[in-house]
Amino acid sequence: MGLFNGTDDHMINVGIIGLGFMGRTHFTVYEKSKIARVTALMDLDAKRRSGDWSDTIGKVGGGLPKKVSMKDRVGYASIDEIIHDPYVDLIDITLPTNFHAEIAVKALKAGKHVLCEKPMALSKKDCMKIVNQAKKSKGMFMAAQRSEEHTSEL
Repeated sequence: MGLFNGTDDHMINVGIIGLGFMGRTHFTVYEKSKIARVTALMDLDAKRRSGDWSDTIGKVGGGLPKKVSMKDRVGYASIDEIIHDPYVDLIDITLPTNFHAEIAVKALKAGKHVLCEKPMALSKKDCMKIVNQAKKSKGMFMAAQRSEEHTSEL
């Protein structure tokens, strides 16, 4: 895990799971970051994981990339592959909410840090599964909360 000083040797390597609208939104924030970079992408759609995001639609338009370079990035077809990539420090989950708990727990068990789009799960029981695994893991868990005020600090 990096030391957060923004040098290449100490960058946080991020793997994004889910390349729909929210995955693209998170990607654009990481692209501006001085301490994190996206090194892995996971989506079931081969076109999206190869960097072609021209088919992605969302709630608001403008400013989101239609095509991204895969130079220095790996595209994965499975969740297990991205979670077990030894170069990924943090897993960013941007899938529909019903998948959050299972993937967050799996990533935490693998020693990854996890950023999970809100809400973190659909039930208190699933939320507690994540919390309890985070307490036992070396990785940290955080539910994503939009904050324009602090985005520039990334």
